[in-house]
Amino acid sequence: MLEYSLTPEHPFPCQLIQAVAALRYLLLDKELSVEDMILGGDSAGGHLILSLLIHLISPSPYAPSLDLRGRQLKAIVLVSPWASLSWSQAQQLPSAKGDYLTRKAIEQFYLMAKEPTDDIWALQCEKDKLLSVWKQLYPGPPADSISQKLILAVGDSEILYESCMDFGQGILGLDVVHVCDQQELDLTRQLNYVLAVAPGEAHVQSALDCAVGYDNGNMLRSILAFLGAC
Repeated sequence: MLEYSLTPEHPFPCQLIQAVAALRYLLLDKELSVEDMILGGDSAGGHLILSLLIHLISPSPYAPSLDLRGRQLKAIVLVSPWASLSWSQAQQLPSAKGDYLTRKAIEQFYLMAKEPTDDIWALQCEKDKLLSVWKQLYPGPPADSISQKLILAVGDSEILYESCMDFGQGILGLDVVHVCDQQELDLTRQLNYVLAVAPGEAHVQSALDCAVGYDNGNMLRSILAFLGAC
């Protein structure tokens, strides 16, 4: 687990620099196999994973490049990620009565982060520009993608639901599964690239469930089902 520095004391791109350094250490110093690696993050950590993936295909000026030499990561796990959310989009987020995370809180986080505008590594640019980058990372055929598998898990009662759906379905083209019963869990396990929607669940609900020892939440179960097939 990467313990990266937090804003506002350490603004972007500090976190990306640290993530690149961590991956370089695992690959070059510890000589771990790319094909055995699963990268994951929730909320802002999911944002960091997305930034790191973009850096792999289009190196940023902030950190050394890292060439995977055509090898695929085993899987990517994104849980309620802060994905492709500009300042104007943050201000227009719908209210979500079923979520503890509010639009006001997101606006405050956004201002504290001080991320540059029109920056693909901060995911702060026009959708067309992001789409072009992600089509390089996930062009369609699994064999040509940056990872063998990917899951984006989101609750349909969270404030970032529409943002995650727009990114996962509109940009990545993931298969959408609304996880309610065993049939949908089996489908989540079978698909290589999946957007798992947990009805009635909030932002990073899986972490909340783990904190209280509840193991029957649909977001958590979908993630575990996906990982079990990796």
